[in-house]
Amino acid sequence: MVPPVASKRRRRARPLGAVVLSAAALLGACAGDAPEDAGFVPVARDSAGVQILDLGHVSTELPVWATVAPNTEWTAPIPADVPAGATPRVMGAATLSDGRVVVADAGSFRVRYHRGDETVFTVGGRGEGPGRFLSVATMGVGRADTVWVSDPVGDKILLVDPGAEESLEGRVPIPSATVVGRFGDGSVLLADPLPDPEPGPGLLQDSARYVRWLLTTGDTSTVGRFHAGSRVRLEDGGGETVVLPQPAGSAVPVAVGPGRLYLGRPEAREILGYDADATLRQILRLPALSGPLPDDLAARYQLVGADGTVPAWSGRYLSFAPERRPAFSRILLDHAGNLWLAEHRIDESPAGVWWVLSPDGVLRGRVDLPSGGTLLEAGAAHVLLVNEDQRVHRHRLER
Repeated sequence: MVPPVASKRRRRARPLGAVVLSAAALLGACAGDAPEDAGFVPVARDSAGVQILDLGHVSTELPVWATVAPNTEWTAPIPADVPAGATPRVMGAATLSDGRVVVADAGSFRVRYHRGDETVFTVGGRGEGPGRFLSVATMGVGRADTVWVSDPVGDKILLVDPGAEESLEGRVPIPSATVVGRFGDGSVLLADPLPDPEPGPGLLQDSARYVRWLLTTGDTSTVGRFHAGSRVRLEDGGGETVVLPQPAGSAVPVAVGPGRLYLGRPEAREILGYDADATLRQILRLPALSGPLPDDLAARYQLVGADGTVPAWSGRYLSFAPERRPAFSRILLDHAGNLWLAEHRIDESPAGVWWVLSPDGVLRGRVDLPSGGTLLEAGAAHVLLVNEDQRVHRHRLER
């Protein structure tokens, strides 16, 4: 048994400086009453204790469920503590119950807490000591505004209390695993990539083992083994092997709620909902939200070799593209339990359109984001976005 959290607590003075928080799998920060739905109600049935919600085919254009104001109502202060030569890289952000915004920055290895235009304190910095990071990968907010930040290079997770005066560190029990999120009971969901499939050219189906880690005892239990995305392995004709992500494919999006794990299957147009104990409870079957692949797929990928020529294997590579564009690319949960699904983008630019489903599978409508903004959090009356400037911006969300 691996002790999950170091028993030693540290009292820390509140340092001054900017705060940037990085998160990969974020939950929304503000709960609120849901507005009326767009009316796309699923056909529901039960099968062996699993609720199956089938939205079938939506022939009409989805109405706008909420509008994001184009102008920002708040922007995170420019960090004053970025080391020389470092570039800010925001991985995520979240709003605490008292209105402060926490932002995590992988570029400076810091977590920053903002109140208005002031950075009230900073946690972290690069290093191997207590309260420092060798990397910043995922972040989220749990009970009582406790912020968690994962450090996959350092194989640890850091828990910071709302005042940043105390923090706890725990050693991740599976060194190869990454922290995906935390359930409402404080247990942690880990994703452990499984070994590559047998070598050979073709489409590789990657998979990962999801593990629930109980911080209080150190015990772990396997949630399940799931598909984790696809890659293409090709021989370039010169004895070298080329491995690239599947063209127009999608990673497998994951979202963790208080007691539920949502696992997306974009190619199958499904979302699977599991309890924290690995029991499948819900299957959401989606309509054809996205259209066919574009005709100019080859031009969009711009496959060019080191010598400036198109490699001979480019045609074979593009032949592994799916028949249709995946239904979505990301899942995000707000605190009301709504599922936000990001429109799939061929060029991997930020999704401009998100579809919103209620917890019981009703397709509420779409939300259009300002150009260039990546969604980090969906609240009851706001969204947090990060733009190319690597600063977090808050926009009003009107319903």
